Amino acid sequence: MRYLLLLLLASAAAAVQAQDLQEAPLRQYVTQAYMQKLAASVPELNAQQSAIERHTAQFRSYGSMDSVVLPVVFHLLPTKGEPITAEDVQAQMDRLNTDFFAPAHPYLQEEYQHPSPFLNLAGQIVGNQSDNQVYLSMADRKEGFAKQAANAQVRFCFPATDPNGLPTTGINLPQVGVQEWNMGPALKTTASGGQDGWDANGYINIWVARLPDSLSGFAQLPGGPAATDGIVIDDRLFARASGVGEYALGRTLCHLMGSYLNLYELWNDTRPCADDYVEDTPIHNGPNYKFPQYDYKHFSTCDGNPAEMTSNLMDNVPDSIQYLFTHGQAMRMQATVAEGGPRHKLRFTPLACAKGGGKGAQAIDERKYITEEQQVSNWSVRVSPNPVTSHFEINISTQAGATLSTDALQISIYNQTGGILWQQKTVAGQVPESQFVINSSAWSAGVYTVVCVWGKEIRQVRVVRD
Repeated sequence: MRYLLLLLLASAAAAVQAQDLQEAPLRQYVTQAYMQKLAASVPELNAQQSAIERHTAQFRSYGSMDSVVLPVVFHLLPTKGEPITAEDVQAQMDRLNTDFFAPAHPYLQEEYQHPSPFLNLAGQIVGNQSDNQVYLSMADRKEGFAKQAANAQVRFCFPATDPNGLPTTGINLPQVGVQEWNMGPALKTTASGGQDGWDANGYINIWVARLPDSLSGFAQLPGGPAATDGIVIDDRLFARASGVGEYALGRTLCHLMGSYLNLYELWNDTRPCADDYVEDTPIHNGPNYKFPQYDYKHFSTCDGNPAEMTSNLMDNVPDSIQYLFTHGQAMRMQATVAEGGPRHKLRFTPLACAKGGGKGAQAIDERKYITEEQQVSNWSVRVSPNPVTSHFEINISTQAGATLSTDALQISIYNQTGGILWQQKTVAGQVPESQFVINSSAWSAGVYTVVCVWGKEIRQVRVVRD
């Protein structure tokens, strides 16, 4: 463990030293300004965000963490700068998956999450295990920030198909003119010379373009119009496979993805010391830009003068010294993609992950997705037992006298990364047999998805393997 941390420290130092080789504009997030402007033009936005907050509060009390994979499409608008390469896109995807799904993060290990007390011969507490651990910053130990680090259990993958059901790489190269774009919807619409986003219910749209030097990127928080939903990032702040530059590690997009998943930034542009609706993040009076990695002298000017969590991905220090989300932030993002959450439908898009998830994936075009709790009466799907162990049954029930599709019913089982584990198609024109027995003895623990496609309707059931 100590060796892993030393490697992380060495990597961070190398990234800081490399910043002299490639300078990007000082990072200025404008998500808050964008959302304020959007609220002025969309009167129902405030009410929608209030409803989302009610759902989030309820999930925080009764919800549970769940591993989820979300589809990402990159719209790479041309610029005069160094072009984004396929290697850069992969480096950015790797960074997203490292920061949002990080079981190997050192702070998630037992000795950091639950440090044991040290006792002397008289049984008195004289220290704790954390005194002997290696920390990435002094505040992580003294303020307990290491114990608050969490795995958000969110991963990202390229979709298997585009909105028309055609195979896609998840990288879109719009044939538009080279120009600089401002904070607004123009680059998100073909009519304005930009690029229309894909269906916001099925894809996370990310536009990579050249912005003015004062803008680094902005995200649309949940609740806004579907036509403009997504993330915009300056091409100079995108991850680079070379890793050269203080913003080249790809954490600008990680920050913006946090906003897209309903995290507020740790500071408030118009109301300093306002809360970010997360209990385990200290209040910041403003963003931090250039902050020494090992300094422990930076405190907020807000009430109580709390030490600011500069290592948090929702602050704004250089990439090499941002590396954690808290438990509260992880729960908030989970609420966003959970059943009833504003981005829950993203979970249903067939994926083409690195390990063969795209083969045989169903198009998502006009089909209607119906969860187990929302199934209509014509036909339904049940899995038993659930959670499963060595075997389980998929039961198809049809209503007597109901008008059913004459198409074949296709049943697919997807793993956590979108790969197909099992697939079967029934005879077209016949009512499918009622029961399918699945051998799950070789499956690893996790959450799997049974997807049944019959005509233009889809039934989806999550299966938990203990």
